[in-house]
Amino acid sequence: MSNDKKWLVNTLEEETAFDASSFCTSMSESEPSPIDDFYSYSRDIVKLGSPSQLKGNSILGRLLLLALVSGVELYFRSILSGMIKHCPIAIKHAFKQQISLENVEYYGFDEIGLGLLEGVSLADSGSIKKETKRLTGIELKNGNSSVWISLLDFDKICQFRHATAHSRGQLSARNLRELGISVDRTRSALSVSLKEFQNAAQICHNCVRAYNRYMYRKLIERWLGNHILTSEWDTDSKKFPISLNSLNLR
Repeated sequence: MSNDKKWLVNTLEEETAFDASSFCTSMSESEPSPIDDFYSYSRDIVKLGSPSQLKGNSILGRLLLLALVSGVELYFRSILSGMIKHCPIAIKHAFKQQISLENVEYYGFDEIGLGLLEGVSLADSGSIKKETKRLTGIELKNGNSSVWISLLDFDKICQFRHATAHSRGQLSARNLRELGISVDRTRSALSVSLKEFQNAAQICHNCVRAYNRYMYRKLIERWLGNHILTSEWDTDSKKFPISLNSLNLR
């Protein structure tokens, strides 16, 4: 090894000043609708994945896929917390849950649903199903419904997300097993070209759309069944601007 490179290996660690607050800024204003907010965010992510950039940088595709999954997770958090905020039936389920005083102070009562989701991962279908039931009382049943199939597809993207976040894109035996890929093959790593990136983006969008439609339908059915809606527009229209339009499930 040449002398000019030795210092890279043998140099002593340096004392480093760290100011955590310098990494933080005020949250930017998001779209009032969770699904519109996800669309806006994902458009910005997709723009970064040009063919030449993805081809010339093996790390970029992995990071953009990670960013897409992060956007889907925030969508789920926003929908579930919005249901608690606007649906009188959902909030009864939320009342049964415990929450720390720290989260109450940070999020406030209006966003208490976000506090209830603090520390919860929503990067797999099992967790999404569990938290949907826990916080809203709405059940996502396994089967051939479009929402469940889309969540299973999202599971596969989350395996890649896990490899990116925890092992620099190297796929573990468990990752391969969950993806249905033989573990007998040569050690594998995630590779994201334009085709794979667009495929991942489509799966994320399908997941959000299917869940959004499912939750909207279930909310309306439940409101009708509990006489919150009467099927008379003159009466029900007064509830829409306050509750449904704020949540903007559609």
